[in-house]
Amino acid sequence: MKKIISALLLGVFMFAGQAFSQEKENRELGINIRSLWLGGSLHMLYRVQKKENAWRRIDLMVSPNFHQTAFDGKIGETTVPLDFRSNINNNLNLTYRNVKEKYHRLAEGFDFYHGLMFYANYNYSESTSLFGGSTSIFYNSHVVQNVNLGLGYLAGLRYKFSDRFALGFDTDLVLSLGAGLVNDELQTYTVATNLINTTYPKLDELSKSIDMQQTGTRIWLLFSFNK
Repeated sequence: MKKIISALLLGVFMFAGQAFSQEKENRELGINIRSLWLGGSLHMLYRVQKKENAWRRIDLMVSPNFHQTAFDGKIGETTVPLDFRSNINNNLNLTYRNVKEKYHRLAEGFDFYHGLMFYANYNYSESTSLFGGSTSIFYNSHVVQNVNLGLGYLAGLRYKFSDRFALGFDTDLVLSLGAGLVNDELQTYTVATNLINTTYPKLDELSKSIDMQQTGTRIWLLFSFNK
């Protein structure tokens, strides 16, 4: 899992560096203050001006959630294996957008922007549960991975209240193709024999989907600079 996350993040920022390294135009960095307020995710934006009323933008959202409940690992005098000592509920969501934006001036410092975008999302979810009694313990593991790729339309408003700072608000609509992989594992630990039996109710079960969705409403605090 760590290798997948590292590869995705590295790929995004290598692409961003190649796409924008040659530009000497106006730039903006932004943070989604709505996601900070609600908690649970970090959402950043990087934007560079290509022409007078045209900008190229990428944004990346990372939403981690890791939770584990541990037990003492004892049944009488018997110490149970490590996998049978905790419940896990982990989730990681990565979202990437690449947008070609066009700007229209509505009033002094106040702009409407819109454009077509490329959308990518990866979600990893892992949950485990323990149940049983004094003779046997059952360990159920459920892992789901989903990848969605799509094209969409984004629209928003930006208000520049100083030379360096602005507020932005935008939303979007995306048509995406998705694929999901599900893996279920059931292990049974028998205390008397100290043996573990493993079965796989679902092993690498693949699903596919087509979806039209709004992927969120964002409120941005933006910082402008030149390079």
